[in-house]
Amino acid sequence: MFESYEMSFAAKAGLGVAVAELNEIGIASVEERITSLASMLRTMLAAVDGVTVQDRGRRLCGIVSFSVEGRNGETAEAATERAFEQLVAAGFSVSISRRTSTMIEMSQRGVDCVVRVSPHVYNTESELRCLVDAVRRHFI
Repeated sequence: MFESYEMSFAAKAGLGVAVAELNEIGIASVEERITSLASMLRTMLAAVDGVTVQDRGRRLCGIVSFSVEGRNGETAEAATERAFEQLVAAGFSVSISRRTSTMIEMSQRGVDCVVRVSPHVYNTESELRCLVDAVRRHFI
């Protein structure tokens, strides 16, 4: 009978615009672009000494997960957390996923945390290179 929460009309309007844009571009085109960018980013990150791309599977999505090797006595967890903090400080939109989020998977791999990057359809290859350069410059 009564509303149980407030409604964000701006969020509803934004969702409508996003769906309209998706329909205009086409879901298959968006998937292809995001998958391509994520694949490029995995290849670029894997070429950086001390970085381990943590993604597995036959069909990978647009989320790229990586960890950073610790140096000079620093644990891999501490190095990866530092990488995350410095990428955020440099203006990159990244997140961190800790073992508590995916206990079984990370425990099997012996990983405590990963940095997660999600390229989107509007990102450019140049932006991917900037991110990888930042990883190389600040952490390795």
